[in-house]
Amino acid sequence: MEALLPYIERELGELRRQGAAFAQRYPRLAGALPEHQPGADPHVNRLIDAVAVLNARATRRLDDEYPLFAQSLLRQLYPVYPRPFPACAIVRFGAGGSGTTAVPRGTAVRAAPVRGVTCRFRTTADVDLADARVAAARFEPAGADGCCAIVLALEGIPAGGAGRLRLFLNGAPSFCAALRDALFLHATGATAGVSGNRVALPAVPLRQAGFDAGEALLPHGPRGPEPAGILAEYFAFPARFDFIDVELSVLAPYAVAGAVTLRVALAGIDGDGATAQALAPLCADHLLTHCVPAVNLFDCAGTPLTLGPETHGGSVTPNGLAPAAHEVFAIGRVDVLPVDGAAPSRYESCYTRRADEAGSLHGRWWTLRRDERLAAVSPGHETVLALVDGTTPPVAGIVSFDITCTNRDYPTFLMPGELRGEGAAASCVVQLLRQPSPPRRVAAGRAAHWRLLAHLALARGGLMQGDGASLAALLALYDVAGTAVSRRQIAAVAGLRRKPASAWLRDRHGTVAVQGVEVTLLVDPSAFAGTGLHLFARVVDHVLAHTVQLNGFVQTVLTAANTEEELLRCAPRNGKYLLNQTARRT
Repeated sequence: MEALLPYIERELGELRRQGAAFAQRYPRLAGALPEHQPGADPHVNRLIDAVAVLNARATRRLDDEYPLFAQSLLRQLYPVYPRPFPACAIVRFGAGGSGTTAVPRGTAVRAAPVRGVTCRFRTTADVDLADARVAAARFEPAGADGCCAIVLALEGIPAGGAGRLRLFLNGAPSFCAALRDALFLHATGATAGVSGNRVALPAVPLRQAGFDAGEALLPHGPRGPEPAGILAEYFAFPARFDFIDVELSVLAPYAVAGAVTLRVALAGIDGDGATAQALAPLCADHLLTHCVPAVNLFDCAGTPLTLGPETHGGSVTPNGLAPAAHEVFAIGRVDVLPVDGAAPSRYESCYTRRADEAGSLHGRWWTLRRDERLAAVSPGHETVLALVDGTTPPVAGIVSFDITCTNRDYPTFLMPGELRGEGAAASCVVQLLRQPSPPRRVAAGRAAHWRLLAHLALARGGLMQGDGASLAALLALYDVAGTAVSRRQIAAVAGLRRKPASAWLRDRHGTVAVQGVEVTLLVDPSAFAGTGLHLFARVVDHVLAHTVQLNGFVQTVLTAANTEEELLRCAPRNGKYLLNQTARRT
């Protein structure tokens, strides 16, 4: 009703202005109207108020058609944007009694009821329950530089074993950022300890995790997560990138009695500086195994709807669950079971290509919209499903559909503790390491069409054009958190320069020169204190790499805006592939 109030006031004002103009032009007729006489009839005033309310509702409905179309188009072109971003958390698995050795992506876990609601999560990556673990870890400063020694105890892994050991950086955000930047920005080499001796390794066997297509928090299409999804996840839940992979294939040959010492040499870290002080408490508890991000999403059946000549849809709610404690994230299969016993009819989304192939006259489609009025007065009923049937007369039946839901903000009331695994993790010990993040949502309404235009304008103009304003605008569009920290990072983009570049593409067919572009991003390094510069660079690198043409590449370089010092040079990349390792996704 608050949103309708300006329309009602405008209609009342317009009726009074028109009445005054009528009275001025036709004073004799106006004298017979009770409204313009002292002590006007209150029933007439109520009638005028009712007409104003009806006109206001019609006017608002016409205005709502524009954001409704924009929201539908955004849902199809940029599906991450109009949907709610659910609560996320970090969970840790322990070996179960049934000999489970791996927990696949998508495994469901649930928490004890909180305020009468059972919150459900599903994992976003595979978890290997091998016995490898970090037995000890420490930071060893040495003069002007430092040496960070990570001691790994590899148990149950045979010599020459392959694979990776995934470690979760467990600590405060500022500590995790300092550790990640030290390992990926200041590392100059690595050695493996063998019986007290050190063997130099050809490369540092560490890799930033979290960018593979199979590790996205939110569902995506067959092409993998779009850059928009990476940006939204970075701003909404940056802890999902607090993972690093240790290449066991490099360290396993040097293991003695199942243990090996990895030392990473760091340059440019003052032994008495802020970074060294931040890393001083480093221990094994800061590097945990068997951890994985989990998102508050789960599949369930929707409450069936009745379809008839005068009913073409209704509110989408989970069947058998309290609507106020759940929100619809996405809708899947939609079928209509006719009451005459005929075969079920499958409905397709109105904004997909399948709907066009079904025929514009006899197709069966469905549309989904969010009713902000229902969201305010009746939470859980705001998602409205409407069916369009090209047949005559419309089919009468029962609408059956599957939905993906969240638990709204109920996960934020959970405290760290034990969870219950399902499926492959039914016998595992599952622990919630941190309180889940709050759910996020981009404000809807009439600004939706401006966001759509901003997306299309950025796609048309290109992110690598101009002085970095386009890139900063894209970052601001997906800043779903809207915190002071995220705004500071976006404001740190001070400029952008680009120039042609070339590199060698090596594959099994040979070596060929490839033309691309080198993008130098000028940033303020101080703006990333507590969040980490390396992670921001990797996110921007993946975003820019998806704008490259088929036979080109982009190489992202981060430079300090005030000193022109090169901070980080990323590997040449085309989309999700490194240029010199086209078969490897990163």
